[in-house]
Parts: sequence; C-alpha cells; structure tokens
Amino acid sequence: MLDFVKARVAGFLRWHVTEPVRDLQMELLYQRLFDNQCRKQGWRNDFHPVGAAASHGLLYLLSRLFDEHEIRSVIEFGSGESTVFIDRAKHPAARHVCYEHDPVWHARVATRLTGCDYRLRPLAPTTVAGRSVQWYQDVEPQEFDLMLVDGPVGTERFSRFGCIELIRSVRARDFLIIFDDHQRPGERDTVAHAVGLLRDAGVEFRANELRARTTQAVIAAGKFIGATYSY
Repeated sequence: MLDFVKARVAGFLRWHVTEPVRDLQMELLYQRLFDNQCRKQGWRNDFHPVGAAASHGLLYLLSRLFDEHEIRSVIEFGSGESTVFIDRAKHPAARHVCYEHDPVWHARVATRLTGCDYRLRPLAPTTVAGRSVQWYQDVEPQEFDLMLVDGPVGTERFSRFGCIELIRSVRARDFLIIFDDHQRPGERDTVAHAVGLLRDAGVEFRANELRARTTQAVIAAGKFIGATYSY
C-alpha cells in the first residue's frame, strides 16, 4: 500500500510540478534563442508571446525553419503572432495564406501584415473522416511547404480536425506540418490521425515535438526531415 501511495505522489509531482517547471525553463531558453535569431536576421522583434498567443518555443521553431530551409508556400489556420512573424521572415516571393474566422481579430492582425494573403472565413459545420467539425469555409486546396495548425479554438477531442482534408490531399513528398497546443488531448487526437494517414499513404516522414509553455508537434517529410532535429 505504501509503495502505491509513493508512486501516486511521485506521478503527481512529476506532472504538476517537475514537468511544468521544466517547460517554463525551456520557454525562457527559447526566448533567448529567438531574440538571437531576430538580431541575426534583422527581424523586428515586437512580439508578445503570452496568454493564448504563440509561445517563444513556437516562434523559435519558426525562426529556425525560415533561417535554415527554403520555404516557398505556407498555409496557416488561425492567426496572431505567428502570422506576423511568418510575414516578416518569409522570402518576398513566397506565398503565405492564412485563414481566420473572427472579424475583430482579423482586423487587428491585418494592420501588422504586409505580404500575407489573409482571409477572413467564417466557421461552418462539415464532416471530415466521419466526424462533425467546425471548420473554415472555402479553404482553397493547395500544395504547401509548411502548414501551421493553430486555429480555430480547440475542442476536447479531435481538435482542429478540418485540416485533415488538406493533409489527405497532399501529393508533395517534401513538407512540414506544425500543430500548436499538442499538449492537449484534442490536438493529440488529430495529430495521431494525421500520422496514420501519412503512414497508410507510404509517405516517409519523421515526427517530433517541442515542449515549452505550449507544445508543438512537428511532422516533416522529404528534404525537411532535418527540421525535426532543430530543438
């Protein structure tokens, strides 16, 4: 009985004390590394990675990707600090399409963008892989080098599942997919489904995650596989 109690206490301390402290320490590290990347590249660093905004972990991950890889096409679901960063960091000829459903937030973020095809699209009910979900209307099918899934607002299970339709249609063998908030069960459901789809399609890929204030799952295929070793 005593061993059982000790194990339960150890598990509680790990998940509610040790792991959160470790994640916050990593967030501070990624903040410093992101600051260094911005100075190195001359990117204006007026970001506010707090609350529901992109974490320093996510911004650092994106900074490494744009510093070390040629990314010519980006599709983003949900908008905010990450959208502004991509807009600044991408090659001037690169295509960056972002979908947002909230008109107030869309108007606010739009003032900080210069080269993003920023699309206001309401959410609508749809069925994806037999599941009823809310997803952006009129999403244009497109090939991409990078997909960032950070919207709409998450759900308890199979969160942001509408992105599966675009992943299912991928024909390229070189791509990156980043799922923000991978620490949550709903996002983990969707990532697991995406991984299964890619395996069934015979795609060669590698998956990893970056943990800080929030967690990002990264799926990289083809020439981008090296990106999963950047953290």
